[in-house]
Amino acid sequence: MKNTFILFAFLLLFVTSCTKEKFPDAKQLQGTWTEINDNSFKHKLRFENETMYFINQNTIDTLIFRLDDKEEIMFLKLKNSNYETETQHRIKINRKRNEITVWNLFITKNFETETTFKKD
Repeated sequence: MKNTFILFAFLLLFVTSCTKEKFPDAKQLQGTWTEINDNSFKHKLRFENETMYFINQNTIDTLIFRLDDKEEIMFLKLKNSNYETETQHRIKINRKRNEITVWNLFITKNFETETTFKKD
């Protein structure tokens, strides 16, 4: 009986340690995240309440973000825009590495992009 409990505890520990990426909540996103890449310029995301600042090399875009935890999607919309159009982005968080991955943040043709950011 004791061996079964120990085996179960090790299996539970193994399974929980294997799950690295999950869907974040808004509180976990708050703060500044810097793109992980080898370029001299790294994009930044700054989350404050329901606002996300997308810091490019020459501009800062101000967006409203909302999360759909059922679909594991982040919706983005330009703040102060008359258009109701939102873009959809899959997003995951790796709490151990303190990183988020956002899909299709950058517009490309014919393929999906995946961009990882590390929390400052």
